[in-house]
Amino acid sequence: MRTAGQGAILARPVLPELGTPCASLYRKVQSIFSGLLSTFIGHTMAIKIVVSNTVGFRVKGAINDEKGVSQPFHFDLTCVRLNSEQIQAKLKSDSELSIIEFLVDVVEGWSGVRDAEDKVVPYSEASLRELCLIAGTARLAFNTYLGEVGAKEKN
Repeated sequence: MRTAGQGAILARPVLPELGTPCASLYRKVQSIFSGLLSTFIGHTMAIKIVVSNTVGFRVKGAINDEKGVSQPFHFDLTCVRLNSEQIQAKLKSDSELSIIEFLVDVVEGWSGVRDAEDKVVPYSEASLRELCLIAGTARLAFNTYLGEVGAKEKN
């Protein structure tokens, strides 16, 4: 198979056994794709000033077992979405506000949290406080919240 149309968006196949119908099909495909490409290449979606009142995200980490082997874990949180002014006000209003208290105020639910018998643990404030007793878990959830609640660079 040879190609023709150097520099075209799509290389045009030249198939002698198909003749002109191939050229006609090529023009239709090129027309469709060039329209789509011009729509998507170089254009980004506009940001909306209004965002949802909640934010969902995955908290990922690892904890060493009794042999010192790192065991990865993750769970998902659904939280109230505070804006940057609300976060600053909450942190400044009570200098004694702990990370756990901050999380208690914003977390509305979770998934992926299990007990020692591998049974699902339903969300409650008491369960959240118990989860946060694992050293580092509250800080990890807090830092993930701060990273996920607002805008971030797109890869």
